[in-house]
Amino acid sequence: MAPFVNVLWSNPSAFPGRVGTASGGTSSLTTNPSLDLSTLPLTEGNVMVLVFRDQDAGHTGPTGWTLVNDLYATTIGRHMSVWAKTVGAAEASSQTFTKSSSSRCGWVAFEYGGAHGDVEAVVTDATLNPASLTPAWGSAKTQWVTACSVAASDNTLTAPSGYTGQVDGASAASTADSRARCAMAHLENEAASEDPGVWGASGTYFYEMSATIAVRPA
Repeated sequence: MAPFVNVLWSNPSAFPGRVGTASGGTSSLTTNPSLDLSTLPLTEGNVMVLVFRDQDAGHTGPTGWTLVNDLYATTIGRHMSVWAKTVGAAEASSQTFTKSSSSRCGWVAFEYGGAHGDVEAVVTDATLNPASLTPAWGSAKTQWVTACSVAASDNTLTAPSGYTGQVDGASAASTADSRARCAMAHLENEAASEDPGVWGASGTYFYEMSATIAVRPA
């Protein structure tokens, strides 16, 4: 899928810096979940990266968000998607997903300053081991993000070695496979590609999915 593009690139001298996080989830069946982004600074020109997990075959992100990549597994009914958006001048702190049917979800959003606007991602099904990613811009001070999501929410996910700042978003704790947990963490590494390694998981979980995401420096 084509990268999400914001502005012209210049020679980067620093890694994008994470300036805020937001997360949440729904515990009841919801068609159009509202995402509370009030914990993000929402500074104009920054770049937001969002990972969303639910059971719905089709969903549309909030206005202005670009779908970077996603994967829907039809045999079980699990969907993990990666979204990106450049923060606008009057960015709303509450934004709504539109889904084709009711399901529960978990989601996490990071906001980065000093980012160019290009975001690339690969999403992998049935594994805690996200795939390697080689973004089109080559070696740079890229901010790498890895994400993992599972069905059920009475569990613990642990980011691969070297990744820090983990944030989870989940339904209320439950072993039911209709619930969801999503987690994200990040790593600064000046390299042309990244293979994050394996997420840890304990407790009750089903239908794992994972992602590797690259945020291009300004």
